[in-house]
Amino acid sequence: MKLGVKNIAIVAPSSVVARNELKMGLETLKQAGFIPKVYGGVLKKHLYYAGDTATRLKDFLDAAYDPTIDVVWAARGGYGAIQLLPLLAKETEKRGLPPHKLYIGYSDSTALLEFTRTRWNWSTLHAVMPGHRGLLYAQPRELRVLYSWIRGMPTPPAWIGRKLKWLGEKPRNLISGEMTGGNLCLVNDMVGTEFSLNAKGKIVFLEDLSETAARLDRMVHHLIHAKFFEGVKAVVLGSFTDCVDKVPGALKYIKDPKKRAMIAKSPRPMNLEKLRPQVKDKDLIAAIFSVLTEEFKIPVAQGLPCGHGGDNAPLPMGAKYDLSPDGDLAMRSWSWIR
Repeated sequence: MKLGVKNIAIVAPSSVVARNELKMGLETLKQAGFIPKVYGGVLKKHLYYAGDTATRLKDFLDAAYDPTIDVVWAARGGYGAIQLLPLLAKETEKRGLPPHKLYIGYSDSTALLEFTRTRWNWSTLHAVMPGHRGLLYAQPRELRVLYSWIRGMPTPPAWIGRKLKWLGEKPRNLISGEMTGGNLCLVNDMVGTEFSLNAKGKIVFLEDLSETAARLDRMVHHLIHAKFFEGVKAVVLGSFTDCVDKVPGALKYIKDPKKRAMIAKSPRPMNLEKLRPQVKDKDLIAAIFSVLTEEFKIPVAQGLPCGHGGDNAPLPMGAKYDLSPDGDLAMRSWSWIR
């Protein structure tokens, strides 16, 4: 076990980091007994990234190969991590594998969670980040589990006792397997590249933020057409925060033919009506993912408190899990806790 873990590298492989949110996040980590080391590019800005690609790459590599660092933690998500993947692969060929560490992040860091776990054999943890306000409003139970796991202490997951709900018919037998996945948009973006997640024989976790129903549905079907779900043992859904069915407007009948062109080109709200009824939020995710259960007989469970919602329980990726017919998810083993 790694009870002496304290040295944490804070890097910014994705979007611009909010200075005050980072300051408060670092104070929270220091109060918990950790020693966060903030790398030089974290508060830089280039377009909508935390520094240009070279800066973000250098910080990540410096932290990865520093033998005094135990944990590498993304300051926040956003955009940009996927740009680093081919560059990290080239550097790995030159330098060899960095020492074993724990990488923490989620959202845009889905790409790096997968890369560091499969290419560097690191342990990875899908969890809140210190440069984002999620660390500030995290539930006390979630933080206790997070800090214990960072230190390598065996601790029951924060979701214990919370049963998942099956979409459609529940499986008859216990499902066991390694978990992979993360943000649906990032998983979808990596398909067709050398960095695509290998989901065969695994349990796939998915979550997302602020995507319309149409975009979510399109991503799921793209993954189906790309054969991503072939051989998947089960899919576990986390939170899909602010993901709504956006109903387009349609013109009301315009009696005056002379006004039709003008109104059609720039209609006002008074000229529009809803094209169709809106799918309710409580039915939305089930409707989108039911295709997996109905057409491909892949068990899909919903309700894991992980992702961009108010609850974001730490979730080790690459760990071995048991998923029962009753909806209980139990972690059997994880490389960071031996």
